[in-house]
Amino acid sequence: MALPTCVASVPIFQNLDHQGQESIASRLQHVHLQAGEALAMPGDPGALRVVRSGRIRQSRITANGSEQLLRVLSHGQFTGELAVLTGQPEQVMSVALTDAEVCVLSATDLREILVTHPKVSIEMIAEVSTRLASSEDQLTQITGRSVSARLG
Repeated sequence: MALPTCVASVPIFQNLDHQGQESIASRLQHVHLQAGEALAMPGDPGALRVVRSGRIRQSRITANGSEQLLRVLSHGQFTGELAVLTGQPEQVMSVALTDAEVCVLSATDLREILVTHPKVSIEMIAEVSTRLASSEDQLTQITGRSVSARLG
């Protein structure tokens, strides 16, 4: 069985043996999006969403109603882990910037995989930690500048 690219090429799944990857591949739902189509909206149930092709824009609506870009996801990157791991609904808006294919793993299936495949848990923690470090660096750059530099 040829594995979907979103299993075989995603770092959090790469260290699994072929049988483990096949187990994950059999649980995936494949979603095809056209540019501008929503993948997930705030309030949606949690699920792991892995970009197989295309680009996905993630953003939030701020208190004053403006849209704030968080990140752009491309091949092999994933989202939705926060909602899955906390049991909370999705918090960010994910919209296709280009035509895209995304592999979706339900919260129930992801939790089971994390328990039965500790390597996936470790890889996911590493990826989320890397994102956190990047966010902290960005925050430091923003707040470390003077008010006039931030506004100018």
